[in-house]
Amino acid sequence: MANAANPLLSPKIAPLVLEHLSPGPLPESDSGTCITTEERRGRQHSLAQLATVCRHISSPALDVLWRHIDDFRHLLFVIPPYDRKKGIFDDVITDADWARFQLSCRRVRALHLAEADKIHTSVWILLTRRNPHGPLLGGLERLTSFNVGSNSLCYTMFLSSSIRHLELKIEGSTEPGIVRMIVQAAQAALSSVLHLSVDDQNTPGDKPPAIAFWALPQLKTLKVAQEATLTTGMMKSLASFNNLRTLDLHIKEAPTLTDISDYKPSLISLRELTLTGPIKAICSFYTAAAPPDLDSLSINAKRLCDSKQSTKEGQNLASLSLALPPSLRRFRAVFDCSCTNKYHFPDSEKLLTPLRTAHGLQEISFLFRGGEFHLSDATLYALRDAWPGLISFEIKKSGPLPRPRERYSHDERYARRSIIVMPQLPPMSSGRDTSPPTPPPPRHVNDHSTVRTIAVFAHAHKHLTRLVLPTIDLEEHPDLSTVPLIEHGLRHFGVCALPKKEVGQLFDYAAALDMLFPTLDLSGARDAVASETQWMGGVPPGAPWPGEGSNDANLRVLLLALQAGRTGIYRAGRPRGGDPSGILMNAVGSDRGHQPEPAGVNFDWDSMSHYPDESRGPRGELRDFDQSYIPVTIRGPRSYSSDRSSPRPYHHR
Repeated sequence: MANAANPLLSPKIAPLVLEHLSPGPLPESDSGTCITTEERRGRQHSLAQLATVCRHISSPALDVLWRHIDDFRHLLFVIPPYDRKKGIFDDVITDADWARFQLSCRRVRALHLAEADKIHTSVWILLTRRNPHGPLLGGLERLTSFNVGSNSLCYTMFLSSSIRHLELKIEGSTEPGIVRMIVQAAQAALSSVLHLSVDDQNTPGDKPPAIAFWALPQLKTLKVAQEATLTTGMMKSLASFNNLRTLDLHIKEAPTLTDISDYKPSLISLRELTLTGPIKAICSFYTAAAPPDLDSLSINAKRLCDSKQSTKEGQNLASLSLALPPSLRRFRAVFDCSCTNKYHFPDSEKLLTPLRTAHGLQEISFLFRGGEFHLSDATLYALRDAWPGLISFEIKKSGPLPRPRERYSHDERYARRSIIVMPQLPPMSSGRDTSPPTPPPPRHVNDHSTVRTIAVFAHAHKHLTRLVLPTIDLEEHPDLSTVPLIEHGLRHFGVCALPKKEVGQLFDYAAALDMLFPTLDLSGARDAVASETQWMGGVPPGAPWPGEGSNDANLRVLLLALQAGRTGIYRAGRPRGGDPSGILMNAVGSDRGHQPEPAGVNFDWDSMSHYPDESRGPRGELRDFDQSYIPVTIRGPRSYSSDRSSPRPYHHR
């Protein structure tokens, strides 16, 4: 009876309510699922209030409240002598206060140390005196944002063998001795951790990292953000990780398969692989690792314009594509360079055709930051039946990333100012050109994807919901009478750059796309014009490249207008005939005269159909009239009016 009167006392309902109120751990920065700080504080406040309801629910509510801590100072608030404003202990910590604090510490399972540097040094000293041996949080399983710096020795009290998820970041200005002491103190945690994320900004890429991540075979997730030069010993050690499922590496150099003797790849559990660095190093590592059951592959190619890098990017990437396993479902590639008009991949067929070996691909994404890329109509047509289960296909372009500013010391800056500038003389010819050859541009750069090829590609991929292309051909005028009504379920269609055309010339293309893809999600089309005007000041780094005279905004607005007129979404639910609200009669018959209508008034334009008009029928449809006033005539069998189901020619008035 007590459970029926108070549902929180039910052993089935109470855990569900508490888990719903739990803020959870802070997710990864690239996950995109983080809730706001205000929402986290609101959930924590609700749990604190719930803990005061009764003794039966108090202990479970406190367990959920202290399970995930995103600020260590919240735990310090439990100790009464801790002054929140000054951030120090202003009185003696009694045994009862310390026992209450330890009770809360035993409930903590996840700790985020982002704000630990704001805690006064005296607080750490008193905590160390009270807890001289063993970890402060004995049940801690997740420790994130552990920044190794000059004042990070006191953070070692959180390191324990119970940690399964650890994120370490070594700051660039940290002394090597302090790094070695903290790494030594973290050996117990590193030997049992299952998910490790390391960002060593203090060690150059040509030296061994401070944390030997290749010597931890129990890992299931490994993310290394800093550049690392992999040796043959590191490759052999990584290949023996039988439990590794997610691997994210930033490679500077990697040995090839021919350089490694007695090498047997055995990454049998690897499902997600992300590689960053030069294309040559990426391909060398992948061909040597050769994961057999990979599900997702992401590559981020850096420094395509670097003179030290090989210019055979296309051949390297083609060899990587040929080694893709049949189990691959997602493929993502990002190419970064500082140029704006160089074709690093002049032949789009050699770049995309090798992906046909992975028949199970569902998501394909290419992003070119800087440089040029041309997707020919023949290449897209050749891929019309490559991946039966394809869901997303994207080839995008954006502006080049800004180069990092060079940092010089005071002596270097003074030396630069002291150098006498001499006139530049032409370099003496040595008989040969040592600069890397520039890839030739494609022979034909105007054979863009046509509407017909887009229709064939979409029709062959029944499950396609997202399609983004660099550009489309606007020279071949589509004949709307021949466009089939395939009723494809595509939800998002994007074009990075469109040649400059008049709005009236774009209408036929928009009408053809509306026939092919009637269920497009055009919720962001209203802000298209405002976003396109921002390109007038230049292309932001990493933003989509609009091209000269881009009409992407106009095309999206036309698609939205056609879709709204065809579905009648703005006319649904509106009263027909008459003026029930009296807005028009009051505006015409009042003594105010012709005054502007106040903001917020919605006119019932359907009521205008009762006015006599010789050019309109009883339901307001257009009859024969002088077509000299019609600026554009649309040809096609389909009507965009929701009142008529039979096909008829439709006109723009």
